[in-house]
Amino acid sequence: MQMSDKTNDFNRRKVLQKAGFGVVGSSLALSSVGAAQSAGANEGENKLSEEEKEAVLKELEEIAEEELNECLKNNTDGDLSTKATIPKWVPGLPDGLPFNWCLNVPFGPEMCALAEAPIMEESLSCGGNYFTGRSVGMSFGYGPNIDIEDDDITGNIQNEISFSLLIDESNGCIYVETGVGFDTACLGPNCPDYPDLSDVSVTELANTLYDTSRDLAEDIFDAAGLNPPEIIIIAAAILIAVAGSLITLKPPTLVPA
Repeated sequence: MQMSDKTNDFNRRKVLQKAGFGVVGSSLALSSVGAAQSAGANEGENKLSEEEKEAVLKELEEIAEEELNECLKNNTDGDLSTKATIPKWVPGLPDGLPFNWCLNVPFGPEMCALAEAPIMEESLSCGGNYFTGRSVGMSFGYGPNIDIEDDDITGNIQNEISFSLLIDESNGCIYVETGVGFDTACLGPNCPDYPDLSDVSVTELANTLYDTSRDLAEDIFDAAGLNPPEIIIIAAAILIAVAGSLITLKPPTLVPA
């Protein structure tokens, strides 16, 4: 990430278009590894090394720091324009599943997120579509004073939403299954063209992950009829990108029986 000299241009869709990706065409790189393997790709093709996987997560952490700080600086409610610097406040991102993560926004709401252990290669269905894929359950909650206790988001929760991220192994299409009232909504499938991992840099891949996940986060909150602050949407997008990359780019964390 080299955007410190472009503080007025944080539209990552423009970054992706300049890198040769269309908005739709770039939007689901997080599934490209699983899709390539299930489509019969040769061993080693479109497969990230452990160092590259770690680099993707590191890039996502830098994106989180930049995006969240830029949003905070533009927040006039706290009159942050008068502050020369903002102390480091964004916690490190998780590097395995399951995870829990909380963000205490200066002059704003708190947010906590939970992600379950991933389920790999099972029969899934969403909106009448049946496929074999991978999934991970996630929950987001935000409000003035919240925390995580015993794997549950607790405290003064303003809004909370739970959903499952589903990825079709055969083609990399992504679905989001979420509860809306007493009904279950299925968002997707989202099946864009994938960038070739052999021709894309780690930075471009991480930006692609974030761009996709930003769209997903907005769709998830819209489906639930929620309109959270921008900074909550950014944080949710980052965590969706992390969870998606972990279930496709890294093996699942083994949980003792």
